[in-house]
Amino acid sequence: MPIHPARELYRDLKRAGIPRRIDGLGKMDFHACRVAYTTLVVESGANVKEAQELLRHSTPQLTMEAYARARSERLGRVADSVGQKVLGDGQISAPTEPPLPDSDLQRVASAWARLPASIRNAIMVLLEAVEGRPTP
Repeated sequence: MPIHPARELYRDLKRAGIPRRIDGLGKMDFHACRVAYTTLVVESGANVKEAQELLRHSTPQLTMEAYARARSERLGRVADSVGQKVLGDGQISAPTEPPLPDSDLQRVASAWARLPASIRNAIMVLLEAVEGRPTP
């Protein structure tokens, strides 16, 4: 690992004749490279903990808040993918996990009650679509 990777990057860019700023595209610096790498790691399917480890960050918050970016061209595809999972063939497999203990159910019920009504309604609409019947 280089002692000063940013300095080495700038030297390599200069040797290759690549400008550090390109009009309309932005700057090319060490931070921009880490942002691009982090975004590609997440888009490649890494979970938050895996991305944190690959970037050698102390916390997952640093990875996701300072480096990972949502790219607008991918947001539509992600939303479509969720729609396919929910509405695709109408078949969603039943959960394979054991039921929650009563203490966890109480926490879930408490969290549900704190959600804004608009969010609760949206979740209910999704459940109706998945189950194919109105929810109680």
